[in-house]
Amino acid sequence: MLLVALLLPDAAPLLGMFCFGNLMRESGVVERLSDTVQNALINIVTIFLGLSVGAKLVADKFLQPQTLGIPVLG
Repeated sequence: MLLVALLLPDAAPLLGMFCFGNLMRESGVVERLSDTVQNALINIVTIFLGLSVGAKLVADKFLQPQTLGIPVLG
């Protein structure tokens, strides 16, 4: 982890959270907290992520024929 933090400092928080999540899951000591993070919290974070990305969108950049084809295809 230290090597990645030195080579790619912008990726250090992401790698740290990955390691922390893996530690929580594997330790088993915090089973209830681990279940909460895996279920309810991930849904809340997904909603906030979608809202924050959606709030940054500009209609004239997003509403184009290429992007309107995405819901049609899928």
